[in-house]
Amino acid sequence: MKDTFNFAFHGQEHMLKILHKAFNDPIYASKVVSMESCLFCHTDYYNQKIRKERIMTFFGITFRPMDTVKNPNYRLSKNMIDIMTDKVRRNPIDPKHTSHIKASIHCSFCRRRVAQRGTNPINFREYL
Repeated sequence: MKDTFNFAFHGQEHMLKILHKAFNDPIYASKVVSMESCLFCHTDYYNQKIRKERIMTFFGITFRPMDTVKNPNYRLSKNMIDIMTDKVRRNPIDPKHTSHIKASIHCSFCRRRVAQRGTNPINFREYL
């Protein structure tokens, strides 16, 4: 809803500025995109947990939102691994997703580096 509002009332240029800033600033990215959003598609466990627990209230009516992302079918249709259980492909580095999630290290801290094929490694201590 927030993205739709921003696009409708602020335009595409505003949305591109947000994306550019999020790409270059992992702290800002972690505020713009919830870790839940990443885990919803990339791991079956969190997909099922979120689908079971997610409840929305709209004008005093409480309901579960409808969506089409239901793992493992969705994840497999997009040729994505389960980051909690499957071996990470194309990367000699083991990202240890489980320990990062338990430590509340947001996905955005590594995501950009993954897109850059592991260049420019991150120093987590500068953000914690």
